[in-house]
Amino acid sequence: EWAMKSCPKWNPNVFSRRKYRKKYREAAKECWESPEWQRLICDYKAGQRQLNTYPWPYADPKFADWEEDDSRKGYNLISDQSGCVIKHSTSYCAWKIFEATGQWPQKLTDQRLDAKNWQRFLAEAGYTTTVERLNRNHCYVGIKPDEGEFGLVVWAESIELAIGGVNVSTYVDRQYKFMTVDSRLYTWVEIS
Repeated sequence: EWAMKSCPKWNPNVFSRRKYRKKYREAAKECWESPEWQRLICDYKAGQRQLNTYPWPYADPKFADWEEDDSRKGYNLISDQSGCVIKHSTSYCAWKIFEATGQWPQKLTDQRLDAKNWQRFLAEAGYTTTVERLNRNHCYVGIKPDEGEFGLVVWAESIELAIGGVNVSTYVDRQYKFMTVDSRLYTWVEIS
């Protein structure tokens, strides 16, 4: 309900929308900081690589489950703390950056946060190092700007040196995906 009331499509009052957006973000932050969630993250970092750590409410299929509309009159997209639309690869990778660094990446320009624009977005957020070979001791976002209409960003989970691939996690069609990709098809930006 808070998410719906934060959208112009259902709530024309801009001040009221901000209040509701703040409420669902505060509830999400409270959940992320809970001991249960922190224990889950520790288990994940200890080696359970295929765990989707994208948090509630963003990963909840019932949260903002309406058909998306970004037209001026019917705008109803819900964004995360970085300004990325939830349940998309950009929001998922912004969360993974927050998880790895403790900081949400923030955009500095009015440019849309489509995945195809993420190299510029990451540079604005201070992540400028691109690499061709991934190192197991670092975190990376992979950018594939020519994937579909909006591009695709992925989070490197593990490097498969024997096959030249990278195990990645992302969101595609508003669903979590864990897959192996050819590392040569992506631009890799080092996060930490």
